[in-house]
Amino acid sequence: MAIVAASPAPTGDRSLDAMVRAALAGARALRNAGSAGILKPDGTPQTMSDLASDGAIRARLAADLPEITIVSEEGAKDLPQDFATRPFILVDPLDGTREYIEDHPDHAVCIALIENRRPVAGVIAAPARRKLWTAGDRALEFDLTVDLSIVGDGRPISASCAHEGGPRLVTSRARPDPVALALLTTWPGASVRPVGAVLKLVAVAAGEACLFPAGNPSSEWDIAAGEALVLAAGGAMLAIDGKPILYGNAASDFRHPPYAAGATEELVRRALAQWPAN
Repeated sequence: MAIVAASPAPTGDRSLDAMVRAALAGARALRNAGSAGILKPDGTPQTMSDLASDGAIRARLAADLPEITIVSEEGAKDLPQDFATRPFILVDPLDGTREYIEDHPDHAVCIALIENRRPVAGVIAAPARRKLWTAGDRALEFDLTVDLSIVGDGRPISASCAHEGGPRLVTSRARPDPVALALLTTWPGASVRPVGAVLKLVAVAAGEACLFPAGNPSSEWDIAAGEALVLAAGGAMLAIDGKPILYGNAASDFRHPPYAAGATEELVRRALAQWPAN
């Protein structure tokens, strides 16, 4: 049965449905708030929309999942010391702030459920593209209406590298990654396409790209929902040491190591083996 605009979240999983409702609340807040930007102390941009989306997401999650700790880009301080030993939620209320300020559609709301320091479920909402992706037992793509409600059934997506010609790589639109550009020289016939925000990982999960090598620094909330989607779609994602990324590193300000995400583990390990030296 199709999901109509007024229907509740579509997955049937309590935590995932709550994250869907929260992501849609955040996406609507992005649409309604202003995009005037400021620079935070670390040099990254912030808008009133970041804060509005964060507030809407927190309110929704607090109502639906009051027992779970929320760790957000806009508030990751004063956490219980042992928070990462229990399930917690990572939130990026606006991933791709530069794109949002520039009115480019490559921005998104990202929410991920972390258990045992690994992402087990995630939701990505891209309001300007009117798309939403969920990662649970499988990876699904949903269409959104003009008022950012889900309409229709979710379509399964799967990671794949079955493209004509050489492999397709994606890299950051705002900050072209020197790792991706260097790997091009070692992958015959490869091409690279710039994509904004977490939509690089969506491209891998949806089979639109073979590989995303990520050498640029970012934070756990930038990638957790994307990793959940890649894994649910049958892809792979590993840190530069060849091991899974562990989440909840408050001592390092939630920074993560360089990594590669790809359609298969073989592709990912090949990229890591050819990773250019600093």
